[in-house]
Amino acid sequence: MYRTRSATPKRRQMPNLQTKRIWVPEEGRFVKMKLSARAIKAISRNGASATIAKGRKKMAQAAKPGS
Repeated sequence: MYRTRSATPKRRQMPNLQTKRIWVPEEGRFVKMKLSARAIKAISRNGASATIAKGRKKMAQAAKPGS
């Protein structure tokens, strides 16, 4: 006979993180970052500098008190 379960535990979803070395031409160096697969796609689409600048701007807005 099969046992029935009354409540199954929730499955936890984790982001698809990858550690990558990204070349930033303006700085003339590689930057090692832990990125999601979505962020890697954004960097390949928009370029490293534009994506990093956009991310820094978003982080600065989030750090402001009252936001």
